[in-house]
Formats: sequence, structure tokens, C-alpha cells
Amino acid sequence: MALALGDASRAVRLTAAAWQRMESVPPFLAPCDAGEYAAWRAATQAALSPAHSAEEWQRGWLATVETLVAEAEALVAAAGVDA
Repeated sequence: MALALGDASRAVRLTAAAWQRMESVPPFLAPCDAGEYAAWRAATQAALSPAHSAEEWQRGWLATVETLVAEAEALVAAAGVDA
């Protein structure tokens, strides 16, 4: 949703955070979904410069759950979706 709203920085951060959490549990991403994930990650990162993308990836990777919840709530509010 963040990428669709033009917020590539947030999209990269949330993608990194999701990936970090998926890596902390037994295999979560089915092999058949790996291509779709790779395409999504490439799309989010292509929307930023390599340096900016790497910075946002690191921020997302290290984000606390509280920070991620706030990011998601802000994203829903920006989209005008009733949660």
C-alpha cells in the first residue's frame, strides 16, 4: 500500500521489517512465493536511490514492533481506510 501511495521509503522499511521477522522463524516464505517477494522488493527499492534504499532497509530491519505499528497506522490513515 505504501508504494501505491507513493511512499517508497515506508515501503522499503516495512518490507525490510517483514523480512527480518520472517527470517527469525522457521521457513515462512514458501519457495513458490520467492519470485513474487523478489519482484516486490526490487520494485520498492527501485523507487529510491541505492543509498536511500539501503538506509531505509536498515531502518526497517532494526525497527521495533511499536515503530512498525505506528508506521502501519499512519499508512492506513494516509490511505483513508477505516481500520
